[in-house]
Amino acid sequence: MFRSVVWALLLSAGLALSATGQTRPAKGASCAGLPAFGPKDSLNQAGLKVEKKDLRVRVNAKGPDLHVQLVPDPSWKQMTDAAQRVGWIRVFSCEDGSLLQLPAVESLADPEMFLRFFQVADINFDGYLDVAALSESGAQWGRQQWWVFSPAEGKFISNEFTEAIGHVTANGLVLEADKRQILAGHLTQLTGCGGTKDIYGVEQDQLIQMHTERVAVSPEGCTLTTSDRVSGQMRITSVQHFPPYDRSARP
Repeated sequence: MFRSVVWALLLSAGLALSATGQTRPAKGASCAGLPAFGPKDSLNQAGLKVEKKDLRVRVNAKGPDLHVQLVPDPSWKQMTDAAQRVGWIRVFSCEDGSLLQLPAVESLADPEMFLRFFQVADINFDGYLDVAALSESGAQWGRQQWWVFSPAEGKFISNEFTEAIGHVTANGLVLEADKRQILAGHLTQLTGCGGTKDIYGVEQDQLIQMHTERVAVSPEGCTLTTSDRVSGQMRITSVQHFPPYDRSARP
């Protein structure tokens, strides 16, 4: 009932896009008054309304500044195991208000999750902020669709790197810019092997798997198999066995 009321309000407010979706602010409109949104910011807050969000993103210390508008799709309907459009990411120039791009976001999640987990970060360590939307998720994991900023084109683009990072499954990504590494953590504590992680390196805009930790659980306990990149190949470097997880020992 709540969701149906929300979407009815969205439609009545005229937020449904035109056939092309290419509406834009008046020529010469600026980003004055728009909230700044960066890597430390999040829309995942209590009381979030499923409605258009207008943000100001400075992709680099020297610019440009962009008006990023998140538009949930009011025509979205609950489906099972099928990705569908949950909204659009409109990108406008803060300099002249022109529409630069309008990528559609497809996801197995819903429009609310699209807003809550929208993210900006320098995922490829090139000094420019990139944008991401949740593409699918479970109780303890998620995958993201990324667009990286291209200074040459002045907009966010998809490429081989974004295709690769979109397949990474994790309970959040930790970016280590000094090492040019991405840590993908996994909530595997209840296996008895503890928390695990994968590590990816970024080299010449390529995503390179550097380290993996895999668990296998049986009545005899948990086996943790660690692999690392050695001489350009992933090789098993450690196999550890742990006793069965003791649920009675939980605090």
